[in-house]
Amino acid sequence: MSEAADVGFMRVVFPLEQDEEGYPPFAEEVLHARILSDSVCELVSIPFFVQGVSKGDLVSYSVGGAGEFEFDELLSVRGHSTLRIIFFDRSRIEDLVAQLQEVGCSTESGRVQDLMSVDIPPGVEYRSVMTLIEAGLSSELWDYEESCIAQGHRM
Repeated sequence: MSEAADVGFMRVVFPLEQDEEGYPPFAEEVLHARILSDSVCELVSIPFFVQGVSKGDLVSYSVGGAGEFEFDELLSVRGHSTLRIIFFDRSRIEDLVAQLQEVGCSTESGRVQDLMSVDIPPGVEYRSVMTLIEAGLSSELWDYEESCIAQGHRM
């Protein structure tokens, strides 16, 4: 195994495609992963901008020209879904995080101010999460985007 495999965890670089307005504000996103072999890892962080993958998914990687581990392809989905939430009222972030954790979700924030990514594990009822999200939508406290929705969460 490679030297990175001895550590157990790695960082995988995912290229991002920016729109005509320059969004997302980065050309790539780095996700943390648990090494399973010399070419396969399991994502352990929640994506902010990468579309089509979620925490827990298995992906293949290779070593790029700069010596970084680069994403190759999605190998297996594990039933997690990912949402992105942009807050219009920052005072509501802690409340929503607590409510999401109560139903079994985890969150990450900090990369872009007022933006949070949400992991919905396979055992969490998607409808219960959407009830929380829709309450803030109707009050214009935040907006959201479905980044990657697992088959078991499709309504």
